[in-house]
Amino acid sequence: DIIELLKMFNKQYNQTLIVITHDERIALQADRIITIADGRIAKDEVIRR
Repeated sequence: DIIELLKMFNKQYNQTLIVITHDERIALQADRIITIADGRIAKDEVIRR
């Protein structure tokens, strides 16, 4: 799965990854979700694990 590969890369190299998706299941795997509506930031939330 490509998302697992990206997460492994993020952890191994300690690099920031920006993923753009319309799939909420993918977004919920992130540490931070920025929601954009009408070209503007509508919500910026840090996901606590």
